[in-house]
Amino acid sequence: VEVRRGVQGRSKMTSVGHELESHGLARLKYSDLCQGAPVEEAVLSKLSLLDPGSLGNQILERHVRLMADLVCYTLNGRFGNASVLLIARTLVALDYFLNNDDRCQDSLDGGFDDDLEEVSRVIREFHGEFEAFKRWKLRHLEDEMDPISGG
Repeated sequence: VEVRRGVQGRSKMTSVGHELESHGLARLKYSDLCQGAPVEEAVLSKLSLLDPGSLGNQILERHVRLMADLVCYTLNGRFGNASVLLIARTLVALDYFLNNDDRCQDSLDGGFDDDLEEVSRVIREFHGEFEAFKRWKLRHLEDEMDPISGG
């Protein structure tokens, strides 16, 4: 299951999706993660809170979508070249993004700055693997429409 742009997740979110949006991945079961839908809903819902006029939020959105795509394509068996450490650190970064009660509450002004810091740290640490994933995706998924990262 892939996250698509334009899905109105808030009004149709499952209870697991609501749980993820409030508490991050802490209560998610592996079977839920493999289904994708709860994570998809929570990521879309949380991304909808970002100010699209903020450059930092634009970067955060792009990184989060890339990370969510990587996890989705890896767990559904389509992309097999991600290291276990990359997946683990990516899940921790997504958990940080989804959790409302992190270092700086997301509802405060600048509340997503710490999320950008955490997510960007993983993007930098695994830059080569993320670039390899993006190249793979471009080669293998040109005909697919609008996955999490917007194409």
